[in-house]
Amino acid sequence: MFHGIVLIFFRLAVLSAAFLPFAPPGGAGEAGGAAPAKPAWADEDWKDKVVAIPVIGAIVGKPFSEMAGMVAGALEKAEGDGARLVVLEIDSPGGEVGACDTLSNKVFKLKIPVVSLVLHKAVSGGAMIASAAREIVMVRGSRIGDIQPMQASVTGAANAMDDRTAEKIEVDIRTTMKVFAEHYGRPTAVVEGMVSRAFAVYQVRLDNGRTEYLTGHELEVLEANIEKGRESRRVTGTRIIKPEGQLLELSPASAVEYGLASEIVEDADSFYAARGIDREERVRPAIAEGEIDLKKLLPSLDDLKLPVWVIVLLGVFLVVGVAGIATEFHAPGSGIPLAIGIIGFVCFFSTLIMHDRGSPVGIAMFLIGIGLLVVEIMVLPGFGFSGIAGIVCILAGLLLAFTPDWGSPYMAKFMWNEVGSFAIILFIGIVAAFVAIWIISEYGEKLPFLGRLFLIQEQEAGVNPYPEMILESKIQSTNEHIRALVGKFGTAETMLRPAGKVRLDSGELLDVVTDGVYIEAGGRVGIIEASGRVMAIPERRFKQVNRDMAT
Repeated sequence: MFHGIVLIFFRLAVLSAAFLPFAPPGGAGEAGGAAPAKPAWADEDWKDKVVAIPVIGAIVGKPFSEMAGMVAGALEKAEGDGARLVVLEIDSPGGEVGACDTLSNKVFKLKIPVVSLVLHKAVSGGAMIASAAREIVMVRGSRIGDIQPMQASVTGAANAMDDRTAEKIEVDIRTTMKVFAEHYGRPTAVVEGMVSRAFAVYQVRLDNGRTEYLTGHELEVLEANIEKGRESRRVTGTRIIKPEGQLLELSPASAVEYGLASEIVEDADSFYAARGIDREERVRPAIAEGEIDLKKLLPSLDDLKLPVWVIVLLGVFLVVGVAGIATEFHAPGSGIPLAIGIIGFVCFFSTLIMHDRGSPVGIAMFLIGIGLLVVEIMVLPGFGFSGIAGIVCILAGLLLAFTPDWGSPYMAKFMWNEVGSFAIILFIGIVAAFVAIWIISEYGEKLPFLGRLFLIQEQEAGVNPYPEMILESKIQSTNEHIRALVGKFGTAETMLRPAGKVRLDSGELLDVVTDGVYIEAGGRVGIIEASGRVMAIPERRFKQVNRDMAT
């Protein structure tokens, strides 16, 4: 158990570091200490090769020991050996400002062609490095942008910087991004919009057929010049692509439309195949952070699949959750089945979260679905919109929680496998849960332990299970018609869960509630209480109460 806790905390620490957008300059980025070890690929010959350099995880930078230093060394070697192309395979949330700035400038100044291939995400410092390359190619489902400097606290959490520091760093990053964009002919307003929240960015269509991207201030200047006759062009339409107060982050389609990226590919293999680059022409140096191979911190697509034992365990938790909550609705009273059901679902979602699943959206939809079912069961008789919407939300929530991010490379490759696994676990879980519910409802009262969980447990002879409902003394209503209902029998017109409608043998239709049990439509009931509400119980139990009272 202790080993498991340590492993969980280690994973959290690694993920926290990997998702840190930026840290202040200096610190871990400074060189020092003993001379770094020489990388294994230092003596290889990369002449005329295509060098695929992985930029995966947090970008931190001691020379030849942490990520930025290793990538910088690989870039220098590729240029020195005469490689014909460098491909930066990027899946990074950013890192230290100093390391990202140094690495992006090294990419920008490289004398051989460089392509940034965005595998999953290039955000913060990752977007800065990607923009330094001659060409940006997006894998379907990836994203790029959101370059806002943040400061790491002593706990590793990312916090907003003070205004003066943030402004200084933001201006420097905006200038750097603008230099890259101007050099490669990309829209400067788009890349600046990735860095700053201070202004809006517009897509502007002109009467000469061109489309330009302007900040709010640039658009105002253009319109003023047109009004004063200083500008011959005319604006035929505008569309805001980044409101003021937000940061810009782009999907592959938007990145291509706005002129930031050149194309969209299905995956890395498609990229190399389309350019006629076979495996013999490629080299891929191992980029490691100290003793840890960063490629192992981000599992391959095959490694992201859930093991069979995890799927089985999820099925068990699903059975416990469904059976526990359904049993509590069927026979409320002790609250123990409800507690067991909640524990089952908590274990279900906790297991998913520990295996990098369990999206907040999925969990939220699941909880909304449970709420809608509670409303349907406890408030609205019959089965209508609330019940149907509740079931849809529960199923959608479980599916979204079970599967990784939709649109990710993993889902693009394994979507039907994931949906199939989910369908199997859901089917088995629901069938097993309903079997358990049937056994409990049929035989639960007769079992020594389960019988205590039910309000409908048969009592010993001579003991009245409803002492507060003695028919002669509990007819409290002054309404003669209501008082006359006690002791009458009827048939459930709708399912009583516990509220519903009953048709008395006399033909009168009543709104009634039970004492917590379900009664199917068509079941026979007797009216046992009419003291502000009309309460019905199964006919056989009603007669047993009267027999006990007579005894």
